Amino acid sequence: CELSTAFDLNGQKVKESCGVTHENNFFIYGGVTKVRQVLQVIDCSLSLIGTIPFDHGYGACDSSNGIIVLCFGYDHFKQCRQATQPLGEWSDMALSTYDHQETQIATSPGNLVDCRHLK
Repeated sequence: CELSTAFDLNGQKVKESCGVTHENNFFIYGGVTKVRQVLQVIDCSLSLIGTIPFDHGYGACDSSNGIIVLCFGYDHFKQCRQATQPLGEWSDMALSTYDHQETQIATSPGNLVDCRHLK
């Protein structure tokens, strides 16, 4: 049995995007030219599965405890948002004290607060 190493971008643009593994699936958010796209890796290729309701170019993202977090997109250097599903419903998290640009983030179990319950 030969293992294929082929991967098809399907013409999708991913420069300056970020990716997360959520519920054993891999998703890519935003990018420099497609700031609202949500892509999913399906059968060794990228598929556009929808959009998010905000721009997320040059942003950071991660996932932990079933929550996806997108942070610090271009023009939103203090803002993070979270959702439990890849396409949302997105809720704003508390603003960061400092600006963050073109960075990466990491989350860990027990340290991610679901801000939807703090309103």
